[in-house]
Amino acid sequence: MDRKITNSLLFSAALLSTGVVSSCKDYDDDINSLNDRVTAVETSIAELQKKIESGKWVVSLEQNAGKNGYILTLSDGSKLEILNGNDGTDGTNGVDGKNGTTWEIDVETKHWIMIDSDGKRTDTGIKSEGDKGDIGPAGEPGKSPIINEDGMWAIYNPETKEYEATEYNAGTQTSYVVEFEAYYELNIAFGTATGQYIKIILPKTDSITSINVYQLDNKGALAVPAVTLNIGRAKNDIKFNGKTYKKDQVLVGASTGLVAQINPLEADASLYKFTLWNSKGQAEGVTVSAAKQNMSEKPLAYSRAATENKGFWDLSISMASGIDANVFNTDAAYSLHTTTLDEKTTAVVSEYNISFDVETRSTSTKIAKSHTFQINEAHSWETIVKNAIEGGIPNDVVDWYLEISKENLGQAKEDGVVLSGNTLTFNKTLIDGINYVEYHYLTMDGNHKTLKLKLVAANIQTVKLEKDFSYTVGAEEKTIRVAVSELGLLDELVNDGDIRTDVKYLFNKNLNGEPVYVDGLPVAVPSAQLNEILGGVKFVKDKKVDGKWYVEMTFDDKKVFAESYAAKLTLTNDDKSETRELSFNINIAAPVPFDLKAKRDVAYFNGSAAKVYARPNNGIAEYDVKKLYKGIDNTTWSEILFSDGSSSGWFTGTGSEINVPNKDVNNPHKVIVLHRPFSNPNLNSTQDEITVEFRSEIYDGEITYSKQLSVSNTVTAELSISDFKFLDFKNNVYKVDGRDKDSRVVSVSVSLVGDAKKYIKLDNTDFSNGKVTISRADDTVIVNPQTCKVKLAVKDIWGQTKECTIDVVAK
Repeated sequence: MDRKITNSLLFSAALLSTGVVSSCKDYDDDINSLNDRVTAVETSIAELQKKIESGKWVVSLEQNAGKNGYILTLSDGSKLEILNGNDGTDGTNGVDGKNGTTWEIDVETKHWIMIDSDGKRTDTGIKSEGDKGDIGPAGEPGKSPIINEDGMWAIYNPETKEYEATEYNAGTQTSYVVEFEAYYELNIAFGTATGQYIKIILPKTDSITSINVYQLDNKGALAVPAVTLNIGRAKNDIKFNGKTYKKDQVLVGASTGLVAQINPLEADASLYKFTLWNSKGQAEGVTVSAAKQNMSEKPLAYSRAATENKGFWDLSISMASGIDANVFNTDAAYSLHTTTLDEKTTAVVSEYNISFDVETRSTSTKIAKSHTFQINEAHSWETIVKNAIEGGIPNDVVDWYLEISKENLGQAKEDGVVLSGNTLTFNKTLIDGINYVEYHYLTMDGNHKTLKLKLVAANIQTVKLEKDFSYTVGAEEKTIRVAVSELGLLDELVNDGDIRTDVKYLFNKNLNGEPVYVDGLPVAVPSAQLNEILGGVKFVKDKKVDGKWYVEMTFDDKKVFAESYAAKLTLTNDDKSETRELSFNINIAAPVPFDLKAKRDVAYFNGSAAKVYARPNNGIAEYDVKKLYKGIDNTTWSEILFSDGSSSGWFTGTGSEINVPNKDVNNPHKVIVLHRPFSNPNLNSTQDEITVEFRSEIYDGEITYSKQLSVSNTVTAELSISDFKFLDFKNNVYKVDGRDKDSRVVSVSVSLVGDAKKYIKLDNTDFSNGKVTISRADDTVIVNPQTCKVKLAVKDIWGQTKECTIDVVAK
């Protein structure tokens, strides 16, 4: 730690919160709640978020020239000013605060030093950090001061592992900053209860300052931050591929691994070595691989990372040979540690949220699929397995190899099939295929299994197109035609007008090991499904001009992904003596995003907040959200969905009509308006998140009364309903009684306010005769005239009550 700790920031410093969510544990919802209440600093939030997520860090945090805030300087030289609160104006600025207490850590004693607003220094005697332990990194790390429930500063004691209250009052500090060696810790008050603070890390170095650990689920999305490393256990002694595995020995597959999220995002995790520890020391025989940056293009699901997943690194786990599974205590919690990078960099430790399961790991049954390989070319074992097994190279096996059994060696020699070292060569055409090359694999429970592969060999000549297929979703011309590069290559293989549906499509991103995302979530789409989405290809020959062959595709806007695809089609002649492999790319571009915000009717909106008046119907308010937008045609409306994020909310169907219960009238309510182009679930949507406030027409109107009333022992006053003027929000007059009573009015009543009942009384409260008589209260002595308050209340069908207060002087 550094010894300097900056003084307090007031609530306006909450603008720092969203920029570093990726480095904080479980504060997303809290931070979002804060952001909802700090709309005045949205620009600063966005600016800081962009900087931090792009890998920048904090260079300095110092007081500004006006002594009323701080200047935050980032590593790219940009500066951001954070002002302390002052007298509020319409809730824009923060509240006034007292001068903050500062804290320092003594360089020699490592004690927390209290410095009050007068500069007086007091040694608390409590250490800021724990002593170095016998194993692992330094002992209990320093923790910043907190404000306890009594509003007093409390200091963490690493020896007792508890916070201990001091005698110093924290005043009205709604946030404060503690400076550590590698980062600033921003503490922001949450809610109104004293002592409830969110801790947010602002990195000030490009070295790793914190680690979170996750796992990828079977859909490629981040699992919750509680990682279970599933490892196998050999049921019996077994020999496989020249190795001996003992009963109960640990067995690990290639898929055993985790994802480390590091902060700051720009830190290079590949420079570090990682180890796994439990509370007693380093995990025996466990090796953590070098970190490889997660290369998926869009954010991992459930994360708040920037695009390209900066800060996410893939790690795999391996076990030393012969380790007995019984050494792993399945109840023990493990943590990921970094080694020190240099003398100035301390070890960084994740939470103890990693555990082992050594019983349940299994290996799925492998399925062979037919694949054609080029003759007279040495194919690696990995290439063979990748193409000849469903799902590609399995990652849930312990070990594997290829073999031709002794009884099939003669047939392999006759067929020209050579298995040499780690390659397989086909020296002859094998159109009908062979099935005697065996894939042997060791399962996670220690079983030796064998799969016979389906291999075809041919002299494959590649056919190329003059260019890629290019299409933009929504284009007027749906059918695209592209010429084959060379004349005659498809002669005798296809006929004019042939349509082939056995095309194999793959996302190019998947070929590069990257997932495809729709609305930020990964999607897994098998080739068969892509074939249905993209359809087949049609072969067309230009017989009149030069005899060129063309490949034709027609695209369906309601199905396609806006992605780049690789397509492959194998063509053979009738006697299978010639084989052509047609390979080409398809590039489909997304349509221009529909700008819902630009279609808002400004007559209703103030920013993203809309206020409207709904029509009543049987105790609820009805409204069509479409009214909030203008200039949208019927076709586009059919592609728009509405939601308020609640299963029992305003939207009872799929349309734009909403039913607003009385409890929600005069209260803002979140509504999400989502446009999905062509109602295609495979295309990214655009959203407009707004708040809609349904107002009462009566409540937003006005009730006026101009007469002056007084009562005495001998004089009464008459409050007549006809002397009131009732106006709704449009200044239209409405009636509250009689035959012309407005349908929006439920009841009208009158009552005494406060101490008025001491001096006056009413003969009725509901204007039953169109009037209320006010008289002196019995046996009341009034020395000086008293101004009493009488309240008239109109309750409407939305459950809202509009009030008018009248003065009555009692003598």
